[in-house]
Amino acid sequence: MSLSKTELLELQFSLRQAVISCSERCQYQSAKWAAELLDALPDDDLGLEETSVTEVFNTQTDPVEARLEQNELPKYLMAKSFLDCHEMRRCAAVFLSTDSSEHTISLQNNVLSIPHGKASRSVFSKTSQKGLFLASHALLLAGEKQKTEDLGPVLGPSDTGAVINKQLAPLKRMLESWFG
Repeated sequence: MSLSKTELLELQFSLRQAVISCSERCQYQSAKWAAELLDALPDDDLGLEETSVTEVFNTQTDPVEARLEQNELPKYLMAKSFLDCHEMRRCAAVFLSTDSSEHTISLQNNVLSIPHGKASRSVFSKTSQKGLFLASHALLLAGEKQKTEDLGPVLGPSDTGAVINKQLAPLKRMLESWFG
């Protein structure tokens, strides 16, 4: 089925509205499905109108960052839906992935294993601060969940308190490369 540019814009607008509305009403699975559909649509430089839903919810004053946020909105909405559904690793994978799509930080560059001070901010140049935060937050939460699972029963035989969040060091390196 082929849609005209106008029909595609209308469908994107409707799906964005659905994701936002479902998320506001705590209908997280529905928001996730709508976000996945939105992300699956082609993004062939559709040139959104000035009054799009993107700009209504955009509080960004930096024009470069605002453009990044606008361009990655479908990915952000999908990642946010995954986070709402407690699918932390899927949320992080939206922005920290092994593919090299335009709005994804490529892990082929081993972003999470970069030695201290060795990466430039250009690794993250296609990802907004909002997207980076969401992915980092999701990785942190996934690490905390794994830590809790590894800890086992409280006051059990393996309760030494020596279990740590294994995502902390890679996240620290990633953020140092961003801010460094």
